[in-house]
Amino acid sequence: MALMKKGCKGEDVRAVQEGLTALGIDCGPIDGKFGKKTKAGVEAFQRQNALKVDGIVGPITDGALEAKLKNLYPEPKTEHYSLADINICRPALRHLWQDLPVKYYPNAQKVLERMELVREKLLRTWPYAVLQVRNGYRPEAYNKQVGGARKSRHLYGQAVDLMCKTDVIQYVPNCYQIGVLCLALFNEDGGLGLGSNTNVHMDIREKKTRWYYTYKTMKAWEKNQQY
Repeated sequence: MALMKKGCKGEDVRAVQEGLTALGIDCGPIDGKFGKKTKAGVEAFQRQNALKVDGIVGPITDGALEAKLKNLYPEPKTEHYSLADINICRPALRHLWQDLPVKYYPNAQKVLERMELVREKLLRTWPYAVLQVRNGYRPEAYNKQVGGARKSRHLYGQAVDLMCKTDVIQYVPNCYQIGVLCLALFNEDGGLGLGSNTNVHMDIREKKTRWYYTYKTMKAWEKNQQY
């Protein structure tokens, strides 16, 4: 993992801030920015746990935070989905795998809850469809190997790539139809990656973001307001 210190920003910093706050340590606003208050919060955590007090989140401090949060954060789970649906590893890349860090459990829980919404709406039209995750969490080395974006939401347990299958010989929705369904469900926020023949990307970012994997898909969206 990369060191987190004053001046850093991003979803990894936000997760540390959320963890410290959950432990009752004041680290200022949860904004993903490692400022003076976050540094002070990290130092307070280090003092409480007999660690070197330097205000930097390295492997030792991060490991201690993970251990504390494991007793605090419940494992992500909904009626039909669980942590296993986030921890999906390609067999050929097992040597690069690490399970989702505990500090990202709240992110994964939100993703699973969105999956339940997609499943519920999906089954109204396609009762035999089985909504599955093609790609979930990705550790940094794994993400790099598969060509993921440097700041991919998959790195923080905030994203899944969805697909459908069926256990019986019945028609199931394709990626186009899953994408249209997701657009209708999540019109105000979150990220959706559309136009792939294999899956639909869905994430829980706060800002509404849409992108298209091909120029043809983008033009179709501009023309029809759906892809």
